[in-house]
Amino acid sequence: MKFREIIISKSELDKLSKEERIFFVQISHIMHELSIIFKCLIATNNVKTTSSTAHYSAQIAQSLYFIKTLAGILNEGWNVIGESYFKTKLSKKYDPILPNYAKRGLIRLKAYFKGDNIVNDIRNKFSFHYDSDEIDDVLAKVPEKEKIKIFVSKYTGNTFHEFSETIANRALLNSIDPLNHQKAMDTFFDDVAIKVPKYLRAFTDGFIVACLKQLHFTENILNINNLSAISTIELPYFCEKNDTDI
Repeated sequence: MKFREIIISKSELDKLSKEERIFFVQISHIMHELSIIFKCLIATNNVKTTSSTAHYSAQIAQSLYFIKTLAGILNEGWNVIGESYFKTKLSKKYDPILPNYAKRGLIRLKAYFKGDNIVNDIRNKFSFHYDSDEIDDVLAKVPEKEKIKIFVSKYTGNTFHEFSETIANRALLNSIDPLNHQKAMDTFFDDVAIKVPKYLRAFTDGFIVACLKQLHFTENILNINNLSAISTIELPYFCEKNDTDI
């Protein structure tokens, strides 16, 4: 695969203001985190599960973990834009010179985060947060005859608390649409894994392009060979463990 290697000297980068340099680094770092999470999510979904309930449930739980993490990154990305782009007045310089696709992305981001939204709710309650009230509400409604399942392995990393994941994810879906969990899941995935990342990527790419147009840089063509196709990479929850593994 071919890449463009763009090389900028530090002295050239220093031609940007302090606020521009900081935001350049922040937003580029956020986009790398999104790329990593997306690859983990795709690799998790590539796993072909067996008929085992444990196998299927563990992969679903792992997928939802990555989507919840994605929501957290997206929300923090918007906060960074608010603090380092709008509050510093970088927007006054860059809004007029952003490519049209980046302008559209920013307009859609502002519209999405203007009011209550799923990304913010998931970040505050379920992404690195464990809302006691939401979980208590779901626990209270679990039928007495429902089975609690825990799959225990001698290797801690393979132990899977299916019941805990079921309760936590019911709480998540209830926060979106308590009457229709399938609709809630569709909305959750559409917002967190499709729409908002698309808007953020458009704005970020456009901002970086606008920055680079102000700087002198050199460019090389770089080839990285023997890359794996993303469709062939798998990230299973359950793994065999060798005796020599840590």
